[in-house]
Amino acid sequence: MKSPMISILLFIFYLAISCHPDPTVNQDPGDIPEINVLWKVPLVRDSLESSTLNPSVFGNHVVGGGERIFAASGEICRVDILTGKLNWYVDCDIHTTPLTSLKINNIFVGLCDDGFTAYNINDGSIVWASDYNGGYQIGKFGDKIFNTHTSGTYPSTSSSLVMADINIGVWDTIYTLDIVDNYSTHIMPPGVMINDSNDTILYFQNRQWNFSESDGKIDLYAYNMTADSLLWVNYDLDEVGNSSIQPPLIYDGKVYFRGSWVLYCFDAATGEKLWDRTFGADMFEDLLFGNTLVINDKLIVKTSGNSIYAFNPDVGNIIWQRSDVGGTTCDMVAYKGNVYYGSVGNGKIHVINATSGRIVKQFDSPGDSDPETPHAGFYKGVAIDSVTNRLFAGDGYYLYCIDIDW
Repeated sequence: MKSPMISILLFIFYLAISCHPDPTVNQDPGDIPEINVLWKVPLVRDSLESSTLNPSVFGNHVVGGGERIFAASGEICRVDILTGKLNWYVDCDIHTTPLTSLKINNIFVGLCDDGFTAYNINDGSIVWASDYNGGYQIGKFGDKIFNTHTSGTYPSTSSSLVMADINIGVWDTIYTLDIVDNYSTHIMPPGVMINDSNDTILYFQNRQWNFSESDGKIDLYAYNMTADSLLWVNYDLDEVGNSSIQPPLIYDGKVYFRGSWVLYCFDAATGEKLWDRTFGADMFEDLLFGNTLVINDKLIVKTSGNSIYAFNPDVGNIIWQRSDVGGTTCDMVAYKGNVYYGSVGNGKIHVINATSGRIVKQFDSPGDSDPETPHAGFYKGVAIDSVTNRLFAGDGYYLYCIDIDW
């Protein structure tokens, strides 16, 4: 028989652990598949299987499309959000990989036919086009877009960060780096911040590779575009020498940068490393794909594998984590305190509560069981219209409009 003192101590211990729960929240909720599909339209005119373009919302319309599998052809389409009426298709060999398309105001820009093409959303007409000059990825800030221009044969002898007005598409050179010690140079699109002096600060990485040494290097730059001055550089910061191609996330005076398996947090003004966190429970839990979000004061990080984390953005401690929510290479979207994304691992759309880590919803494409769409799956990102409370996602065959009624 336990003594009264031991019983009291055990009670205090149980009370303590109940007040400090394990941050892992891997309860298996099962699928939550019921969804209300309001309409669907083919991603391409002939409904053939396509690599899905991440949809974008423009007022009362959504733009989607796809690149046909095993065929050098694709299309972009515009659909009325309320009615599902198809407005137009335009032919475009659209690249559907991350950071190769974006929208600003009434213009959609995509990498098509080895060059960037800007379309007027009203009628699908071409506003401007520019040749591909070395940079697949594009970024944005306000009504400006960013790209990379390179010179010389691969590996490039120089790399320039360039910027253009979305309405004109004429590129101006912002910053140039030359090859050093046989390390190729490639500047990636920046994260952007307006500081207290109203200066525009660009945070961008230079991804480099030395072929003779089989060695990579990642340098992170902070550049004051207003004053045309370099603030700081962190050289060769990732041990593996690789990184995500996503722009760094800027939040509350901090810069969050995804290396191969390490998340870094730097002071935005000085470049001082404030903290870092290493991932990689297995080889697929890297940080090379996808974006990072801050929701309800939680720093949300999705790995390429099945894990998702919420961190304290100030000090980097884990608030919650789970490892049962689908591998993904697409961007997450925040809406009403939840995180939305498609999964390349299981083809489901996952909805995770950012505060608790609870699975709110997860579901397959309605075409998953249809023999006419044998490979249907929500493998890419989603778009959400906050006015109508509707979600848009492509499954490789159709663009779906789904009522967010959960």
